[in-house]
Amino acid sequence: MLTRRLPGRELRWYKVSKDRSDKCDIVPAAADNAVYGVLYEIALSDKPALDIAEGLGWGYQQAQLEVETETGPVLALSYQATNIDHGTRPYDWYNAPMVAGA
Repeated sequence: MLTRRLPGRELRWYKVSKDRSDKCDIVPAAADNAVYGVLYEIALSDKPALDIAEGLGWGYQQAQLEVETETGPVLALSYQATNIDHGTRPYDWYNAPMVAGA
């Protein structure tokens, strides 16, 4: 498995979801911070359904990010939060897989 690293970023749980719970977002951070994760490749024909499921245009905008991998940098699309509230909290069912994955 390849290491996927997004330098200068960190996770924050303040993206307001349609159910008013908190969802995770990747935000700019100090240069020595990084987010580690997984890159998925999807068929272009599947992108509209993913955009709807993720809420592109309602709380998220699309952003292109450069992810470091063991084989070199990869440009990836990400959903970046636009609907933010620092007072919300994630539901346990949402937070548990994030913590377990870390």
